[in-house]
Order: sequence, then structure tokens, then C-alpha cells
Amino acid sequence: MREALLLFAGVCGVGCSCDMGGNQGDSGCGAGFPGADSSSYGGYGASGGSFGGFGGSFGGTSASGGDASTCSPDAGVAFTTDPDGGCVPNGCVFGFGDCNAGAATDGCETDLSSSSVHCGACGQSCEEETCSFGSCHQPEQILWEVASEVTAMAVLAGDLYFASTGKWPRLGVVKASGSESYLAPLSEPVVRIEVHGELLIFESEWGLETFDLAQHNQAHVLPSPLFDAWASDGSSLFTATELGGATAWDGGYIASDAALGDASVEDADVDAPASDAASDAQTETHVVFETRPVAGGQAQAFWEEGGHAGAMTVHDDTLFAALGSPGRLLAFSTSNLQPALLATGDFQASAIGVDAGYVYLADQPGSRILRVSTSGGSVETLTNLPRAAFDLRVDTGTLWFVLPSPAELWEQRTVSPKLLAGLLREQTPFAVDATHVYWSSPGVGVFRIAR
Repeated sequence: MREALLLFAGVCGVGCSCDMGGNQGDSGCGAGFPGADSSSYGGYGASGGSFGGFGGSFGGTSASGGDASTCSPDAGVAFTTDPDGGCVPNGCVFGFGDCNAGAATDGCETDLSSSSVHCGACGQSCEEETCSFGSCHQPEQILWEVASEVTAMAVLAGDLYFASTGKWPRLGVVKASGSESYLAPLSEPVVRIEVHGELLIFESEWGLETFDLAQHNQAHVLPSPLFDAWASDGSSLFTATELGGATAWDGGYIASDAALGDASVEDADVDAPASDAASDAQTETHVVFETRPVAGGQAQAFWEEGGHAGAMTVHDDTLFAALGSPGRLLAFSTSNLQPALLATGDFQASAIGVDAGYVYLADQPGSRILRVSTSGGSVETLTNLPRAAFDLRVDTGTLWFVLPSPAELWEQRTVSPKLLAGLLREQTPFAVDATHVYWSSPGVGVFRIAR
């Protein structure tokens, strides 16, 4: 299949290596990030009308015309019904790939979950290792979820906290010792979890909720229509809410070193009236930042600014928040909540991480990973991606991120990327601690590998 994913975009054989910007290595790698032209494989429909030359019939299932009731997978190929009621190829069945350049006789011939030369993606060779569940890295299965699916996870001190949906929707924990414990039932799917000591904070379809691990109490905190992004330090909850129209709030930024230090509210003058220019400016949306106690209490607005809400995170007593259109990265000390503008640029951050003096941003429109010093400065393009990253983590200089369609988990230590796992669901959850990387595999459970 000409549209199928090769591990390295361009003309690249198994075993070559590219850096994240697509630079050619010693082994003759073609231009582009690994998997840069991955429009159809492993269960995702082809983009466009053609499907690598597939036609005719596979095992009696017609690829063009025929009884629509026979439109079922065959030879690893998924079929759909065309306007005339016939069957047409529509990508590969999940778990299979067309890794032999579209040979029309064998369909999607490769089992990507176990092939040692096409592990998780066409062209991903495990060399001397064994391919297991789409990963070359000997993943250890720590949670079995055949009838349910893990949708969110977080790890603390080796204990993995998770939320699942399906036959048994619940909050649970896999302890560092390996034992699994049930925590609470769930009535709504959960998309994100943070763990702070004895407190879980999680985002469900209802909104933000908490679970006290010591008291086993679950509480609703804030319904979802009232925020677009959030972060927490365990005691306070910080939210960003996007509203229509312009804002008259224009107190001005303070120096980044003051925002990260002991500047007072009076020093920042955040309640100063808007300038004439700011009052006259009309923007489509503005973002209101608020804080409130996690345990409940009155919300307090501490900043407003025109634009779109982006990702937020708290790191070392500093709230980092991204805004879009144009892109801005702000820093607020959690003790005084005064804003410092760290950087501006053409970006819209869908995910954010902080480590070792840098803020990392997953730029959605630009399909890039950006880096900015925590003290402010220019925006550096660290990685050009074939598809926009859904989520990222960073620790001790190593990046992990998930790419969608097809969903894959990647790791970047220096300039050379490494595919950790393929065959993942869209927006797959993952977590990282000092010793392991964890991820969810659909219909199977949770795996981890040693860092």
C-alpha cells in the first residue's frame, strides 16, 4: 500500500534512523519523522479513494459491488458499503497492516501485534527482540481489562491509579507490589487523572471530581461547562474558561523573575484599568483564569486575557498556562498569582510539560513540540511531527508523546525517536514515573516497560 506507514517517511529500509526533524542518518534514511506518511494502516481507514490497488475478491468478500450484507473483514481488510450498496475496501482491520507495498493478492497481510519485522507499525523491526502487543520492548502487563478499557491514569510512588469504562467502569489502583484494588464506581467516563498525596483529582464527562484515598469519599467540584482547561497543586484548583467577546482587564505583566519569586499583588497592579488601546480592541474570545480550594469554596478570578484557552500545568509552585491566537506562554506563582509573559509565537498548545528549566508545548496547528526556558525567552522548535501530539510527558530531559491516527506512543531521549508501542486507541492514556512508562492497550489492559 503506497499510503501505508513505513517506519521512516521517504524511501527508508528497516533499521535506519532519523532524528525528530527528519535529518538523514548514516543508514540512508529518507526525509521525514518516523511514520510521517501514515494515512492508512493498523485499523484506520485510507485517506482518499484508492486503497493501495486492492480490488477483486478476498475469500469471497467482494471489494466492489455485491451483497452489502457480506461487507465484513477479510484478509485483514475492512470493508464498507458504497452508495450503490456494494462493498469497498476501507483500510485495515485493527491490528493488521499492509506492509508489502500494496500487493493486491494478500490484503492487509501483517499482524502488527506480533510481527518481529513490523511491530506496531510497518517497518518497525525488533531486531533481536520479540514483538508483543505491538511493542518491541518486552512490555509487562500489570492490569487485565478485556471487557473494559482504561481511559485515564496517573502514577505516584509506583502506584498506578486508573479509570476504566465498559463492563466494569471504576476507579482503581495497581499497587507497586502488583496487587490491584477497587476504589469506587464511575458513572461517567474519565479522561484525565492527577494524584496529589491522598487525593485524586479527575476530569469526567460531568466535570471535575475528587476522591479521597484515605476517607474513600468522592465529591463533585466543578461541572464541565464552567472550564476549558485546569491544573492543580493538590490544595488549589486553577481553571481557564473561554468566553465570548473582549475583556477590559489589562493589568500588564510583571518580570518573569518576579512572577516566580515573591512579588506582591500591589506590585503587579492587576486591577489597573484597561488602556484606551486595549479597551478599543475587539477580540472574538477571552480567557478568565480562576482559582478555588479543591475542598470547596469561593472562586476568585486572578487574570483575564484575550484569546483561546490552552494547556495548563503546575510545577514547583508555578502555574504555567498557554493561550492561543496568537500563542502566549504565561507563568503565575501559586503564592501570588501574578502573570509573567514567558514567550509569544504562532502556536496553540494542546499539552504542556515542565522539566529541568524548560517548558515543553505540543503545538496543535503546527504539529510541533516547542521548548521555552522557564525564565522566558524565544520559542525553540524542538521536534517537527507528522501529526499533532495529543499529550506529552517530560522527565530528566526525556520526552514521551502520543500521536493520533494511527495512535502511537513515542519516546525521544536525544535527537533519535523510538516507537515504544503501536496499536493504541485514539488519545490513549499513558503515565511516566522514575522507573517505568505505562500505557493502555485497547481490549487488553495496561502495560509498562522499564525506562
